[in-house]
Amino acid sequence: SDLLDRLEKDAVWYRALEDASDEFWLDHSPQTRTWVRALSLFHVAQYRPLVLAAKEIFPSHQIESVLRYCVVVSFRYSIIGQRNPNDLEKVYNAVALSMKDGRTTRLEQVQDGLRAIYPTDDEFIAEFGLRSLSTEKRSKLVRYILCELERDKSGADLDSSTTDATIEHILPENPSEEWMQAFPDPERERWLYRLGNYALLEPKLNQKFAANHGFETKRAVYQASKYHTTSSISDPEWTTERIFARQEAMAKRAKCIWRF
Repeated sequence: SDLLDRLEKDAVWYRALEDASDEFWLDHSPQTRTWVRALSLFHVAQYRPLVLAAKEIFPSHQIESVLRYCVVVSFRYSIIGQRNPNDLEKVYNAVALSMKDGRTTRLEQVQDGLRAIYPTDDEFIAEFGLRSLSTEKRSKLVRYILCELERDKSGADLDSSTTDATIEHILPENPSEEWMQAFPDPERERWLYRLGNYALLEPKLNQKFAANHGFETKRAVYQASKYHTTSSISDPEWTTERIFARQEAMAKRAKCIWRF
């Protein structure tokens, strides 16, 4: 009977961890939903034994912190680092077991237990600086990253799941002859989906004024945008060097967003 009771309780949590809109989260802070939504967006599941163990010893406001740790680790290790998922499972399970037997009872100990799968700032910056994500397959993930960078820079209350912001390819997906001369194949393919080539843009500005125009025209449109990470684009020209430099700057900001 005790086992069935525990299984039923765990099943409720397990279901809720798959759906940030589940009514279960009404009893938790709004930020908790944000972390659950991010983990669903990342398509990761290895963290769940950790949360199921944590709920037995931590109050709800500290469960929020545990979920945030899982978001940070998943983003650094899996989304940006693309590292071996088997190691994630081993570490999460080890920390979960340490909670079960009473060795881990504080949030600081949870952090310490996850250090083995927490890429350092230097590693994260290097990996973020080279990361590409296709908007054909991971557009929601790209929007999430851009929105978090914008929130950090401008302080805007921006939710990637509800915003109408579009993802602007500075080097366009359907390039004009001008762009093809500046970025000949296969160089264009290598840089098109780099994070440094993306920006948030209002739908009207994107559809009417940006599109596949030359960079000089696009730059004037960007400077009229309400998004600070976009309006700050003021380069005289758009080159592979500028994409790399912008992405490196994004990486340095990102390390402060996704960190313990």
